[in-house]
Amino acid sequence: MQYKDLQGKEEKELLALVSESRAQLHELRLKRSMNQLPDVRSIREVRKDIARMLHKVTASKT
Repeated sequence: MQYKDLQGKEEKELLALVSESRAQLHELRLKRSMNQLPDVRSIREVRKDIARMLHKVTASKT
């Protein structure tokens, strides 16, 4: 997800997306620990998506 995709979203929507992404990150970490995750890079992508969403939330507050 790119930062420009987040421009039209409200704070509630972003926080909902953050919670979904954190759940997805948790599942990916579990799969990695059981060696069932073929693409480890997806963990990094989800982490960066969460950071982008949280940055957008804090930027909209100021």
